[in-house]
Amino acid sequence: MIQIAAPFGVKGDRQYVTPQFGKSNACNSALNANFAEGLRWQTIHPRPKCGQTETRSQATLQSVNDSAFSQLSYDPKNEDQELLKHALKPTLTVAVSGAAGQIAQHLLFMLASGGCFGMDQPIAFRLLASRQESLAPLEGMAMELEDSLYPLLRKVEIGNEPLTMFRDADWAVLLGAVPRAAGTERAHLLDINGQIYQEQGRALNEVASRDCKVLVVGNPCNTNALICMENAPRLQRRNFHALMRLDENRARCQLAHKAQRFYTAITNLCVWGNHSTTQVPDFLNAHIGGEPAMEVVQDEQWFRHDFTPTVAGRGGEIASRLERSPAASTAVAVADAVKSLVEPTAEGECFSSAVCTDGNPYGIREGLICSMPCWSQGEGRYHVCDDFAIDDWLREKILESEDELIRERECVSHLLPNAEPAACRIMRETSLPGES
Repeated sequence: MIQIAAPFGVKGDRQYVTPQFGKSNACNSALNANFAEGLRWQTIHPRPKCGQTETRSQATLQSVNDSAFSQLSYDPKNEDQELLKHALKPTLTVAVSGAAGQIAQHLLFMLASGGCFGMDQPIAFRLLASRQESLAPLEGMAMELEDSLYPLLRKVEIGNEPLTMFRDADWAVLLGAVPRAAGTERAHLLDINGQIYQEQGRALNEVASRDCKVLVVGNPCNTNALICMENAPRLQRRNFHALMRLDENRARCQLAHKAQRFYTAITNLCVWGNHSTTQVPDFLNAHIGGEPAMEVVQDEQWFRHDFTPTVAGRGGEIASRLERSPAASTAVAVADAVKSLVEPTAEGECFSSAVCTDGNPYGIREGLICSMPCWSQGEGRYHVCDDFAIDDWLREKILESEDELIRERECVSHLLPNAEPAACRIMRETSLPGES
């Protein structure tokens, strides 16, 4: 295991946060002089633009005991550990598998910036390589993170042993999976990647924090998350998620285009089911500018026949132009998914996440990982929304996706502890085009 020293600086047993804001090192350097005496910045005080010099009145200077701020800056010479202790939360350990891949090359910098877990939340990365050959590029990634001078990034560790990298993890973002080669059937891919997630589930069960939140991105992500969850009985089943936020973001984009509105006008939009072509973007409960989407866009033919194929085919459209799977938008969706769990959900909003169906209010078969509308209290504590209207058409589509998830579970029954052996009954290829 290679351990990379944290970029924030360590001297003996002392730690300090460098006075940096955002990602612009030139701007950070200009601001350093403004924080020469360990001054705190009020939450309500606007941030200066790069190159501007901020003048502060005495009213903006806070006492050392004042914790009513969201961003902190310290003079590196300030050795008062009480400031650090009261200002920031305990360091969060975030394990990431497949960390040498293209998605991680975007995602790690988003997570390190503080935009997902919060500007008062220090983090430590444990980056898992899928094989020995990935350690060298992963070390290069760690060096780039180090050079980016993120003040909230406390430590970066890299290695290729799940039992080491998952130890005491508070969050596990599992990106790693064998990509789907041309001609590979979904059933075969389920078995190959299922074995990876069986191993990682067992490792999480043995060494991760008992309250660890697990977000599975590697495809087929719903059933990979199921395998991981079933092999980690020590962890809470409700803390396992499969990424559906990319599907939601794509649906939001297409609906905004159709309505000729900016995407922020789209609310209460969920994508149900499996991360496959059987996914169900829910236009029945969606709103545009506070009004039902179907009243704003009065085109039922488009909703029922064009909307879902357009959303499901978006990855293939992108891949045909990039000649690779979409990585940047996937990373953004992962960051969005994490942030939606960490922050309380705004009233009238929801987010899509594939979660355990045990006890769900919609009659979906229990023991699956299926996407449903969720809302969060913050700190990863979420609930499935129980007030979504379901008409006959929507129920039929959800049942189709549910049936596919049941068939996938049967295909990987040999990887699930205590599961009855079952024949694999996958009838057709439903992997999303353009995705590995």
